[in-house]
Amino acid sequence: MDAILHENAVAVCEAVIAKRGLPSKEIFAAFADRTAETTYIPKDIFNFDSEIGILPRVVFIINWKKEVAIEIRDEATIGLLLEMFRFAKEFGRKVDQNELIRRRL
Repeated sequence: MDAILHENAVAVCEAVIAKRGLPSKEIFAAFADRTAETTYIPKDIFNFDSEIGILPRVVFIINWKKEVAIEIRDEATIGLLLEMFRFAKEFGRKVDQNELIRRRL
């Protein structure tokens, strides 16, 4: 899996987990040791309201705050979004997300 997150993603997740009184160790343990290439980009570029999932034949755009989802199956649009994702990966810096989570555990 490839992931692009803003550089403050883990801290923001920690704050949300603490605010809601959820078990942080159990939640972060679920994300530990995942096979993922993670790239961080500056925190002012991303927000936590939306997510894009790119699969070989479909893209899902989900706005969690508004509870709206869009499914895209058009090959040209999927290709465009995939190229935008690749560009963003080159723009950011690679991080070992598993190591960051292990330190928090």
